[in-house]
Amino acid sequence: MMIVIFDKDREWYIRGATFDLIVESMPAGMITDDDLALHLLPASAMSYLNIVALGPERGSRISAALQAGVNRCLSQVDEDRPDIVEFYKNLLTVASGQDSR
Repeated sequence: MMIVIFDKDREWYIRGATFDLIVESMPAGMITDDDLALHLLPASAMSYLNIVALGPERGSRISAALQAGVNRCLSQVDEDRPDIVEFYKNLLTVASGQDSR
């Protein structure tokens, strides 16, 4: 289980393999090598990433990259799997802070 904390009210609880897939799906150039080495790869190993603790600039960049990774994953999901489509859409809703209502 992987926990990604966006703020005090927004968190992802996802499988580590799902987090890794999202990170691998991030478009090139959205994150730096330091982001990977210092935060994303260790987060995968520890199953915990607190984006708030990364500071506003890095936190915003990593949050945007994670959302872009989810969008890429979503674009590759078979539409015959509405449960997976809904899962990724819910991840985007939580990460963006948009109310799903």
